[in-house]
Amino acid sequence: MKPTNLFSQRCILILFLSTFMITTAYTQKSGESILNYDVIYMKDGRVLKGEILIFQESDGDLTFTDLKGRKYSITRKEYKYFEENVRYQLRNNDTIAIRPRKESEFEVTIGFTPYSVILAEGEFEGSKETAVDNTLMTLCINVGVGKYFTRQHYLGVNLDYAILPNHYFGNSIKGKLSNYFAAGARYKFQYDAYKRNTAWFLAAKGKFNAIKGDLSYQYPNPWGSGTTSTYLTEKHTTISMGLGQGVAFILNNKKSINLELSVSRHFTLSSKLLDEPDATITLLPFTDRRFSEITLSLMYNL
Repeated sequence: MKPTNLFSQRCILILFLSTFMITTAYTQKSGESILNYDVIYMKDGRVLKGEILIFQESDGDLTFTDLKGRKYSITRKEYKYFEENVRYQLRNNDTIAIRPRKESEFEVTIGFTPYSVILAEGEFEGSKETAVDNTLMTLCINVGVGKYFTRQHYLGVNLDYAILPNHYFGNSIKGKLSNYFAAGARYKFQYDAYKRNTAWFLAAKGKFNAIKGDLSYQYPNPWGSGTTSTYLTEKHTTISMGLGQGVAFILNNKKSINLELSVSRHFTLSSKLLDEPDATITLLPFTDRRFSEITLSLMYNL
């Protein structure tokens, strides 16, 4: 089994296990309940929870009943502001404010991918030279826009661009990425029960990718036994399909921070060798250039 294939399978296994552990760890216990309260923030520091019965728009005065059924007449001068239908999780005699999330609004995303690995496989047909399996690592920025269709479903478009393309760890890593750009569509499904300020989701994405890099090759040593290696520049365009597991940390004003791990498989549209090989190298056309990808992304949603 080739090392790249093994690494790809490990990536898929890691994604599966993380999904399983996340789902298990955040399964809601029986007996939990969600309550909706109106909340009034008083100028003297008190926070009143209950139900606003009457609100006078003309002067801001209101009539309020608390959780014990007591009624209050509160003037506009006595409170700073109030919130309606605030979600609270009732668990172990504690209450946690559930921040509202986007349900039908647009969302703008900015972020970066601190860990993006593209695994390149492939050989040349009928040639003594071997296209060694290469690992291309890069640091990308991400921008996107999309819309929620109910709280659970999101559809949008994203752009990825490598700001640090030649990003790799250790001298043993083969392959150097010089340019990377991707654009595509993205779908998210939030499967949590809306009981915490974390939203767990599954993501599916399809992208068009432009990849350029220096990949390592081995060929017979013309001056003796064994093989020697060289780097040749390639350019590829691909279509990729991927799945991801992520978590969104819900902030105020329906903003959030996403952390997502995903794996993708690329399907090559075109491949081109940009270098003129040395006379000792007799490279023939690609039989197939195959790419896999694993990414860890951090995104801020406005």
